[in-house]
Amino acid sequence: MDKLRSDIRGLNHDQLVEIYNILRKTESPFTKNSNGVFFNTADLSVATIDIIKDYVNRATEENNKFREQDVLISTMKRDYASATV
Repeated sequence: MDKLRSDIRGLNHDQLVEIYNILRKTESPFTKNSNGVFFNTADLSVATIDIIKDYVNRATEENNKFREQDVLISTMKRDYASATV
């Protein structure tokens, strides 16, 4: 569960909203206040945890692909700028 917690912390706002939507759709217990939405994994069903894990894995892969693309674009811009000087 520590890895799941860590991976969830690495998600962006839209992805966190999707975790919230999963909790709502599965009617899982959570609390919400001005600091965010909180849930205890011990209170979640195995099915809900599996849904969340699956989503977090897909979102993390997507984020990694975007980071790789950003690095590639930055490299291409740098190479182009140095070639035109």
